Amino acid sequence: MPALTKTTLTPYLMLMGKAKEAMQFYQKAIGGELHMQTFGEAQGPGCPTAIKDQIMHASLKFGDFLLMGSDGNPEEPEDINRSGGAVQLSIGAPDAEIVRLFGALSQGGQVVHALFDAPWGGKFGVLIDRYGFQWMFASSDG
Repeated sequence: MPALTKTTLTPYLMLMGKAKEAMQFYQKAIGGELHMQTFGEAQGPGCPTAIKDQIMHASLKFGDFLLMGSDGNPEEPEDINRSGGAVQLSIGAPDAEIVRLFGALSQGGQVVHALFDAPWGGKFGVLIDRYGFQWMFASSDG
């Protein structure tokens, strides 16, 4: 990761054994450059066999945005990896890109609010993706 030159806030998803699958899905849907590191790659020969192929850290860079994910830290209690309450991901783009992203991320998920012409202009919609994360979409057109 490059040195930070400004304060940022980045969604970091704890995917509990589905990090590789989920991050590859997000890359296919959104595009961008995906990097993943397993616990085995990070810890070397001393890594326990049970976790050596699990994802310790994944990052997907697309445009000015960064989405991160992990299978979770196996040395911490499971409830720590799952705590924190609900997370919603909000994505904004021009109409055509919002339509494309909504279609791609809805695959295998549940549409909560189909894209509609919002009263404030542009389009808006909400879905829950196949991994249980809620996405809000708002276009900048309108």
